[in-house]
Amino acid sequence: MKRPLTFSFLTFLALSLLVHRQEARANSPTNVTTSNCGVGGTLYRGGDGFRCVLFNEDSSEGSPLFVWYGEGVRDGKPYRQIGAAFRGGGSGPYIVPSRLPTSQPSIFAEASEIRGEGALLNANFPAGSLQIAFDLDQADQPRSRIDVSGALNETWYRASFVAFQPLPRPTTCGDYLEPWIAKVTQPAVENSGIRCALLLGRRRVAWFASGQLGGRDYTYLGFLSPRPGTEDQLTSADGLALCGQNFGNLCSRPRIQSMIPSYATSSDTQGLSSRILVGFRVRLESSQENWENSR
Repeated sequence: MKRPLTFSFLTFLALSLLVHRQEARANSPTNVTTSNCGVGGTLYRGGDGFRCVLFNEDSSEGSPLFVWYGEGVRDGKPYRQIGAAFRGGGSGPYIVPSRLPTSQPSIFAEASEIRGEGALLNANFPAGSLQIAFDLDQADQPRSRIDVSGALNETWYRASFVAFQPLPRPTTCGDYLEPWIAKVTQPAVENSGIRCALLLGRRRVAWFASGQLGGRDYTYLGFLSPRPGTEDQLTSADGLALCGQNFGNLCSRPRIQSMIPSYATSSDTQGLSSRILVGFRVRLESSQENWENSR
């Protein structure tokens, strides 16, 4: 004799199906998940799309509080965006977002968009045109929400996945980021790629990379820390690898250990000479490469 299905069993079955559907939805190829933002990255839903945010846990002056890579739709058109946020005032140690006091200082940001490969918008938001505020109501999750105001008005909510189909990887740095072509010298494998620097004035504060190494695709994002008293020399900098989807399958976290500038001498018609920055010798944890000016 067959026993009737109990209420508790039916409840268990319904919950199991719900969890299965949620997991399937989160792992859908039309979704961006936390794993796509890489080790150390935080995923946010906002700007009618997603943001992969890398927070800076080093409070040294001159470094961004955080950098982000984002994609979305604005005015019905898709875009991709690189941005960085800084503490206002220009002096004193930079404050790590997770340690911000209740009365937080002003935080400003800048962002530039890269047109092409599916992205139609090409806006630039100079430093100071964007203001940042953190949601500090939840002491255990002080980064659960980020409010952006000024030239853009957005609220970013921390998320486990965002329903969005990522764009193909860009092949240029667009009109606003400083462009470099990367030549990997070690290891000796087939390679190609672009390096894009986000500038704060004349200072390089963030980098974005896309290309192939040994037949594998990659997309990197990171911040740069200037050596005190210099504009071009940079010390160690952290980064993250956007992984899966259209980002690539090289998912190890990139860290720049040093960037040594290379110069050439140029003379004008009056015989006055000047130094011109032509590239960088860049050392990462597992490789070395030269960045050459592509302009």
